[in-house]
Parts: sequence; C-alpha cells; structure tokens
Amino acid sequence: MLFRSNSGVARAQAGLQALSGVDLKELFSHEWPRLKRTLSSAKSREEKRAAVHAIRGSLAVLGHSPELKAAKLIEETLLDGVTPSELVFAEFVRGVEKMLTLSSEKPG
Repeated sequence: MLFRSNSGVARAQAGLQALSGVDLKELFSHEWPRLKRTLSSAKSREEKRAAVHAIRGSLAVLGHSPELKAAKLIEETLLDGVTPSELVFAEFVRGVEKMLTLSSEKPG
C-alpha cells in the first residue's frame, strides 16, 4: 500500500510540474466558449447541473473567486430540485466573462 500511495504522490507532483508553465486562465479562456454553449443549450435540470459542474471544476483550478462561489450555489440549487431563473444564469455567465476579460488585460 505504501508504494501505491507514494506512486500517487509522485504522479501528482509530476502533473503539477507539467502544469507549472501553463497559464490556467488562458486555458480556461479557450475552453469557455464550449462550456458556455453547453450551458446555454442545456434543457433539463440535470443537463444544466452537469454544465455548471463542469464550469465549476474549471473555475476551481483558478482558485477562490465570486464566480466559483456562484457556480457552487447554482449547482447546489439544481441538486435541491430547483431550477434558477434564466436571469441567474445570465448574471453568472456575465460574471465569468468579466473575470476572463479582466484577467486577459495586460498592465500598460
């Protein structure tokens, strides 16, 4: 068992090392159009939940943010059997897009 545990730690460390040169916000920016399309085309509560869950996972990699907190709240609401209004989804999307816009600006 100890060998497997160490092996998992080594794989995790190797993965983190490989990602060290990757701009995670840039990577998320490239994935965002697909994630957004999936969310906007979701019809059922479960499809919406799965789409929000995918976005939440991507946001989590970037660290704590108001957008991550919103994704968590929306997903939990959907899990409780309640579908938030389209306005809630629209505000969420705007927040993510604002975050991406601000993160891509270069200091001048």
